[in-house]
Amino acid sequence: MKLAIMTFALLAPVVAAQAQPQPQPQQNQTKQDGRVRGVGNFGSTRSAAEDIQKSRDTEKAYNETIKHIPTQKPADPWGKMR
Repeated sequence: MKLAIMTFALLAPVVAAQAQPQPQPQQNQTKQDGRVRGVGNFGSTRSAAEDIQKSRDTEKAYNETIKHIPTQKPADPWGKMR
């Protein structure tokens, strides 16, 4: 019984992944500006400097948020049992 359960547990993700529909290639995927839509081209027009600035702003906002989290007391799961 355990062998059947383990076999099912190992094969379930494989079968589910194979059941996913595959994308069909489409013709004439060019845009008016000459770029081709598809894998690897996300249509972003941002420069590297803008990406760096955005990541710095995100990091700064994260650090500011972390400062506002109060420190917690250490947990004592047996505190009420003693």
